[in-house]
Amino acid sequence: MPLSIKQKELIAYVDSKVKSIKKNGGDEVALLIGLTDQMPELRAIINYPDKDELQIYIDKYDGFYSYIKLLESLALGIKDGSIKVP
Repeated sequence: MPLSIKQKELIAYVDSKVKSIKKNGGDEVALLIGLTDQMPELRAIINYPDKDELQIYIDKYDGFYSYIKLLESLALGIKDGSIKVP
């Protein structure tokens, strides 16, 4: 099943939001805070089974790509213990 229109709009929104935050000098913390409300919907996109379709949007939206790479880095850091969580 292809990504829904709502999911595609969320990808474009995340891309725009990331670019705006970075343009205004925001760092990774600002990105995480600025997109907290979208995390449940983003999780479904990140775990989307059709990796070829998802790759199209990763290639098209570099802000979206940088955000999911940030999330991936955090997840790996938590998994390997280099990032401590309470």
